[in-house]
Amino acid sequence: MKGSLWFLSGAAAAAVVLTYGYRQRKKDLRRCRWCGAKNVSRIPKVYKTRPPSPKTLENRLAVEKLLERGYTYWETYMFKVCKRCGEV
Repeated sequence: MKGSLWFLSGAAAAAVVLTYGYRQRKKDLRRCRWCGAKNVSRIPKVYKTRPPSPKTLENRLAVEKLLERGYTYWETYMFKVCKRCGEV
């Protein structure tokens, strides 16, 4: 009986650690990789039939950067743009 309780408490502790790590990774994904700001927004995808048309200047500059890096126009909506430093 004692052994099974020890096993259950260990499993519960492992579950807590794993969910904390998952949440932490999720929070880190919302941050900018360069400046660490939390205000990171996705480049909008307008329609599935045509490529995205970024309306704001930051998004337009980000799309131009991605095109220079070799991505196609259709792949640009997958990226996020930092509102502080403008990096993708």
